[in-house]
Amino acid sequence: MRRAIMRWAVVGAILVTGGLGGLAQPSAQSAAPVTVQAIRESAAADSGGRLHGVVKSGSTPLPGVTVTAQDALTGKRFQTTTSIAGAWALSLPRNGRYVIRTQFAAFAPGVQEAVLDATSHERTVNFELVLAWRGSKTRQPVTLPSGNWPLVARRI
Repeated sequence: MRRAIMRWAVVGAILVTGGLGGLAQPSAQSAAPVTVQAIRESAAADSGGRLHGVVKSGSTPLPGVTVTAQDALTGKRFQTTTSIAGAWALSLPRNGRYVIRTQFAAFAPGVQEAVLDATSHERTVNFELVLAWRGSKTRQPVTLPSGNWPLVARRI
């Protein structure tokens, strides 16, 4: 065991000191040393980020709203619900373009887009929801059936 350790120590010393005719010498074409900062920047460029915001109707926060972010490239969906204060947040695994949708009973859906990239890993996306019947731009008239009034339910 001692002999094996000594052999590896000798081999390490030879390589470190540049012995054996320059086998451990760095070549003239070797790249610049990789720094911790370069590794962090590279990882940050590929990593995702965080989307967050508040969902309100007027000045009232809406709790329990479903918020879904869909990666425009892969189609993968990430989902959460709003807190009692109407706040929501999603941590996303990769950079890219995301389509954020809200869904809540009796309210028109909200849709926005956000981009996470190497320069911005955090985006605020707030929603202002309106009631579904107020959200429609055109109102369609209600037509009542013609016939004898009042209508009476009959047992058949």
